[in-house]
Amino acid sequence: MAKAKEVEVLRKKIADEESEKIIQAIIEVKERLKKGGKLILIGNGGSATDANDFLLDLINPPIPNANPIPAISLAMESAVLSALANDIGVEVLFSRQLLAHAKPDDVAIVLSTSGGSKNVIHALEEANKRELLTVALLGNEGGEVVRRQLAHIPIVVRSDYIPRIQEVQATIYHQLCEALVDSEPILELFGSKSCPFTAELREELIGQKKKFIEYDCETDLEALQKLFEITQSRSVPVLVENNRVISLGWQGRSCMI
Repeated sequence: MAKAKEVEVLRKKIADEESEKIIQAIIEVKERLKKGGKLILIGNGGSATDANDFLLDLINPPIPNANPIPAISLAMESAVLSALANDIGVEVLFSRQLLAHAKPDDVAIVLSTSGGSKNVIHALEEANKRELLTVALLGNEGGEVVRRQLAHIPIVVRSDYIPRIQEVQATIYHQLCEALVDSEPILELFGSKSCPFTAELREELIGQKKKFIEYDCETDLEALQKLFEITQSRSVPVLVENNRVISLGWQGRSCMI
């Protein structure tokens, strides 16, 4: 009973103190996912187990009809970890993997009770060099990660007792997971205001009560670049579901921009 009460008090404290950062993390991670990014999870020891648990919930969400979230855990593959530790050193366990896997729209999420492990520090340094969004779930006072401002969004469980820190961190990443998964697919409509077929497809989606995000590729250069990356064409409208084209044009008709 005492343990349960301690955990509940600590969870309430985190909800009061860190709620804005948790909401900020949800918003900014969703933006990266919309751009085609993935989550890269990092942790040592017990935090490695938590990173892997987080991963499993993301790719197989415990919510009916929810879509998987693209994610990897750098703590998952024992062969990779042992090779890096043996051939180079434990300090590069995660930073070396980031060299292979990280892209600018990705998100690095670190789980650490101390905020001071060298391989975690090196990983965040590498992630920042590569312009990843960095989120850190930390214990104590956040350690070196907070002192050096290595994470864009540090979420700190202010406790010095490791089991309690990890229990509350699990609550936080489960909240993140539930907020990120959605029972409906992410639809993106790439079009232009001057193309009448964009308007036709838009009205069709509205009539079907579909949720979608619309981009005007004539005025939004980032959207135009993403359209070209997906289709190798400047033809609109294009409807995309989770970065996969499901409709080119409207009833076979399209416009060039």
